[in-house]
Amino acid sequence: MNGLEKNVNKNRQNGATLVVALVILMILTVLGVSALTTSTNSESAAASIQQARLAFYSAQSGLGALRTVGNAGNDLTDPGHILALTRNLMDPANPNSTDPANALVRCADRNGLLVADCTAAFLEDVFKSRVRVWYRGCQGPATACPGYSLGVGLTMPGCHRYQAEGTGWIDIDGNGTPDNSDETQGTVEQWFTEVALCAGS
Repeated sequence: MNGLEKNVNKNRQNGATLVVALVILMILTVLGVSALTTSTNSESAAASIQQARLAFYSAQSGLGALRTVGNAGNDLTDPGHILALTRNLMDPANPNSTDPANALVRCADRNGLLVADCTAAFLEDVFKSRVRVWYRGCQGPATACPGYSLGVGLTMPGCHRYQAEGTGWIDIDGNGTPDNSDETQGTVEQWFTEVALCAGS
């Protein structure tokens, strides 16, 4: 074999090595980009789950504030009490209405209090909590209240029922309402009962 043939074979081997090296480099690059994409997607999913959890807890905080305010004072003698205000908003022609016009709307602030101005009320930074409460009427006697037992009598109190919807969200646009599709939201519904005389009793 002469020197010219040796150089051709050597160049062919170097060329083949270069092609193999480039193929391996390309495979490693694809694997690296795939791993980075998977990692980014996992991080994004984890962040979404965390935001959804915080929105749910914000909704729960608003309902907790409602329970606290609802249990304070006497709604039968105080017309400004949250339960008295809620009863006044009920549509007698449609007691099961879910129209927001028939609901009392409040938002929880940093101190766990319910306030009417939802644009200013923040639980924490951009986290907000809104509560809507509908009055669902009074059923008598009070034994209609779950877990409540009392002898039946003509002057017996009844069971006032309230439907509450707590919504927690991350208020990105700062407008005080959970209307942005980019704002993570969580909604919780609860029913509350109050043992008191029904109207006309």
